[in-house]
Amino acid sequence: MVRLKLAVLGILISTAVAAGEISQSEQGVVCRAAIGSVMGRDPQIMMVRPDGDVTHVSYNRPSDGSVWSYRCRLEGNRIIWASAEGRWRTHPDDGVLTYELEGSTKIRIVEAHSDGSKSQDTYNRNDLR
Repeated sequence: MVRLKLAVLGILISTAVAAGEISQSEQGVVCRAAIGSVMGRDPQIMMVRPDGDVTHVSYNRPSDGSVWSYRCRLEGNRIIWASAEGRWRTHPDDGVLTYELEGSTKIRIVEAHSDGSKSQDTYNRNDLR
């Protein structure tokens, strides 16, 4: 029983470390998926530009060509985002956005809304590189 508890603890610790050590490239993948999910757009049209811990995400809206820009940063598996000039979505009334890496091929974006409901989208990671 002690070995099982230690094994589970080891897995939890290694998962937490892995989430904290995500590469800039992989952060771009997560941010593209997150902004695509929140905005209801195809993440493949998103362009990303890393800037330290923040990833800038933009896209041209296909219907009218207007440019939309956002910022994104990761805290563990939580995604914090903001419009280019707006506030970070960290208020208690804002939805909580998280990501889950499903093996090496999928990424799931989950938004827990302030009313208790949830929405989620799953994307192929290779389509977002």
